[in-house]
Amino acid sequence: MSDDKKPGGISRVASQMQSMFRKKAEETKLETEAGQGPKYLYSDVKDTVIGTEEDPSQAPLMEHLKELRQRLFVFVAVFFALTIGAFFLAKPIYLWLARPIIAVFERNGLPTVFIVTSPFEKFFADFTLALFVGLTLTLPVLLYQIWRFIAPGLYNNEKGAMRPFLVASPILYWVGISFVYFVVMPMAFNFLIGYALDGGEFNLSRNATEFNAVLETFRTVSETFFAMNPAEVAKEEFIKAGEDYRAALRDMAQLRPLDKVTIDPQTKIADYLRDSMRMLIGGGLGFQLPVALTLMVRSGLIRQLDNTAGLYMMLPLGLRVLDKVEAVVDAAMRRAGGNKLAMPILLPAALWKRTGRWDSAGAELFRLHDRRDGAFCLGPTHEEAFTELVASTVVSWRQLEGGGLRLYQTDRKYRDEVRPRFGLMRGREFVMKDMYSFDADVDAARAAYDEVSASYAAIFRAIFGNEGTGWSRVEADTGNIGGSLSHEYQVHADVGEDLVLHCPRCNHAANQEKMAAPLHNSAMQGHSTSEARHQDAVQTESRPRGEVVFRATLSSAD
Repeated sequence: MSDDKKPGGISRVASQMQSMFRKKAEETKLETEAGQGPKYLYSDVKDTVIGTEEDPSQAPLMEHLKELRQRLFVFVAVFFALTIGAFFLAKPIYLWLARPIIAVFERNGLPTVFIVTSPFEKFFADFTLALFVGLTLTLPVLLYQIWRFIAPGLYNNEKGAMRPFLVASPILYWVGISFVYFVVMPMAFNFLIGYALDGGEFNLSRNATEFNAVLETFRTVSETFFAMNPAEVAKEEFIKAGEDYRAALRDMAQLRPLDKVTIDPQTKIADYLRDSMRMLIGGGLGFQLPVALTLMVRSGLIRQLDNTAGLYMMLPLGLRVLDKVEAVVDAAMRRAGGNKLAMPILLPAALWKRTGRWDSAGAELFRLHDRRDGAFCLGPTHEEAFTELVASTVVSWRQLEGGGLRLYQTDRKYRDEVRPRFGLMRGREFVMKDMYSFDADVDAARAAYDEVSASYAAIFRAIFGNEGTGWSRVEADTGNIGGSLSHEYQVHADVGEDLVLHCPRCNHAANQEKMAAPLHNSAMQGHSTSEARHQDAVQTESRPRGEVVFRATLSSAD
């Protein structure tokens, strides 16, 4: 390039940047000499050497990444060692884990039989169990390594606030696991196996001929096997006789008197391991609730009001989270044709007495009187208020043709809970979105019900993912609200109080309140699949407990 030409392209940009930095350095030098520069340029305080033990929080990014890699390596090494050890000790660990169900089998006079249905099942069951044991035992190591990594960046008061949680978290996790193992699992298996024994599955023998045939086969095979001398017969012949005896013994174990049709439970290793691990992990995480609530309070999400049970203040950060969730709900309701409005929280008793719910609501209804002794309540729901609004506006059913009228609100509701607990999950005051649809006929109402139900499912998919991964849509009892059809959208929670029964074959799910009637005469009603095909599936599998978040109810009124 000749001297009389100006640089272009990237060279020109680089030249301009060099000139800018050179000019800025000269200006800073002049200001420093005049005593007008920033304090850190002429301070007499000795600079702290970064990246050393003098001030670890000032380490450069690469030093932090190296430390993170080192601490992850320590955790992975301990986890890997414990997992390998647990894999080779899988059998005694599994037998210890199976003690609750073995004790129930023995009390009911049942043989303890654990089966595998795949060549790979036992290996993967042992591997899964080893991972669970390794993770449980290395939890303190994980928390300690996290603490050592983040501690240099915390103030002393922040360190003091975090230390109790680091100690309490693993202790509460193990306490929760112990509570489930020694208390919950024996009670659960005792109930479930007792329920199964009272079921209706066919016995091995369906008539007297088959019954006697099984007995005769067992007598013949057992006499042949016990009469053999292993030293005098061929090895293959002795093994074959042993297998025949084992098969006949298994058939005998399934026999019952012909007039008593019962079930003989046999436990799959993988299924029992999956269910028991879910219960143990759920118990451990459920006992973390005090830690979670305290962290929510200290992090500025919520604050309990004057230590009053069931009353919480939403602080700025928590309110931002609530607003974002409400925005997702509003968008779904608008797509479903909903019109948002605001109803008064204070409702006159006359409306509730007109529907009979003033008395049927019971003690959960907050009742109060004004200075003129007028009776009011704090609204737990607003069916009466919305119906009064529409009744005073709509004069003909023709006004509801073409899609009906869908009104909703998002506001605070009040219920005098017997025992407020679980923080925001079961409080006396809570935020609730309630929509009410008014239609010209039952068919239009059912169509609106299905459309709004689909919107509820869209909300849950947007927040939690696909159904089954943290939430479920279940058939429910209409309860005090009334109506002919109801579904609940429940978030799976280890501390929840609703038990959800689920059929894995047809994906039907229902709240246990809906299962009060005989199982296949009520819960399976309306399914095209025969009852017999659902029998074993529904009785043996249940989804985790949950907390109701949304409820959809179809009702009619004059």
